[in-house]
Amino acid sequence: MDSLRNVCGLAGMAGLFALVTPALAAGEGITIPKGTAVELVLMDRLGTRTAKVGDTFRTRLVRALYVDGQPALPYGTVVEGRVVLVKSPRDGGLSGVIGVEFVSLRPADGQAKVIHGKLTSLRQDDRRRMVELAQPVMAPPARTGVAAAPDVQHIDVQYIYVSPETVARAQQALTERKYYGGEADGELGAATRNAIIRFQLDHEQVAAGDLDEETLRLLGLPPPPRL
Repeated sequence: MDSLRNVCGLAGMAGLFALVTPALAAGEGITIPKGTAVELVLMDRLGTRTAKVGDTFRTRLVRALYVDGQPALPYGTVVEGRVVLVKSPRDGGLSGVIGVEFVSLRPADGQAKVIHGKLTSLRQDDRRRMVELAQPVMAPPARTGVAAAPDVQHIDVQYIYVSPETVARAQQALTERKYYGGEADGELGAATRNAIIRFQLDHEQVAAGDLDEETLRLLGLPPPPRL
């Protein structure tokens, strides 16, 4: 069976993807922070028997993205990618691999924006391995009997919160729970995202590393009011 991977060799996925974006201006006064994960579904067929390096393909957002209550990306936004690596089982591997990169984002009601996105997995085991490879900030508390990863619920809207005030409160809550050992500076950087991912994994949530409403509630923080 063919699998779709990024050029760094992350685990392949079938049907559900996450695009980890760089910081991206999505509208007047709205910026999607670097590292935000959005779920994508493949629109075009890709297979190791027919794909060639340089081929382009399309995916689309399965949920509209709201940042701090403001609409950032509408449902159906098209994210275009490019094939950068193809390995067929005929090359001696057990399965085919296609390496990809994401190069542009085209909202349904706007012009295309150049991006440099990568593919990553939202599966719990994959996310746990990825965060374990990152520089640890503080080890999470030991747990036993971790439940199976829940099914991702494809609702219409994805709400995330990135304001410095909200991030600082989350950092303080993560510090109290021994997931984070840095400063509560309100910056949603890699160390903070890794702490959020570990917290989400330990609470059987989709470990995207974003401060969504459920993560804030689990941290004991009421989500900011929607605008």
